[in-house]
Amino acid sequence: VSDFIYIDEVMEIAGYTRKTVYSKVSKNQMPVISRGRPLTFSRKKLYEWMSAGRPEKSGIPFIPKCKSN
Repeated sequence: VSDFIYIDEVMEIAGYTRKTVYSKVSKNQMPVISRGRPLTFSRKKLYEWMSAGRPEKSGIPFIPKCKSN
């Protein structure tokens, strides 16, 4: 069984809607490997995150977007 999973399996495991998964990923609230298309997740990291009580911070540093003048 591969450790790499995609959004449909994340929705099934976590019990979230597609919209909620995208929202949590965009707010750095759940672990994700790749934000490209398709979103790629680690099954192991997802289960660890869920076991930790689904904390709001996933350990991913927040990097603010620069605003142009």
